Amino acid sequence: MRQIHITIELGAIAHQGKSFVNADQTKFANRRIITGIIAIIFYTG
Repeated sequence: MRQIHITIELGAIAHQGKSFVNADQTKFANRRIITGIIAIIFYTG
């Protein structure tokens, strides 16, 4: 299960690198929250 979390972290880093514009930071934060929720579902499920 730890592998999924690592994949999400890498995906988040890659996404942050792509959109380094200030306007995209809120979008990135929202996406991070969504991926966090998905991770929780994976952990509990």
